[in-house]
Amino acid sequence: MTEERHFMVVGVFLILKDKDGKILLARRSNTGFADGDYSFPCGHVDGGENLKTALVREAEEEIGITINEGDLYFAGATHWQSNKQSVNFFFECTKWEGDPINAEPEKCDDVSWFQKEDFPKNMMKQVSVAFEAYNNNGKGFFIELQD
Repeated sequence: MTEERHFMVVGVFLILKDKDGKILLARRSNTGFADGDYSFPCGHVDGGENLKTALVREAEEEIGITINEGDLYFAGATHWQSNKQSVNFFFECTKWEGDPINAEPEKCDDVSWFQKEDFPKNMMKQVSVAFEAYNNNGKGFFIELQD
């Protein structure tokens, strides 16, 4: 009998920075997971997509902006073990077209810019830990998390 392979979710997160260094965060709502917590705009990678293609798609779906894959720069990754396991890739971007909006009000109740020293306390755990590593160590972080 062949042992079934382990299934892992792959996610992508956007660290969108404006010219003043502010970072865009979205507060989750009505999703059944981490509702009321802020996160970077994010989503899952669909079958057949590469990471940057998925993040370009998610940025348009969630916050209504257009990003070129060449303007996404790898910032770091996490391996998160909770009720499911996921590997998540974080990309920084400082160039895009359009004004960010809440394009998914059924999943999000706030999209706002924050200075890094004024980030809200109610952050998704893995986003908070990843941002701390990104902020302190720069690009190239890797973190293992477990709930």
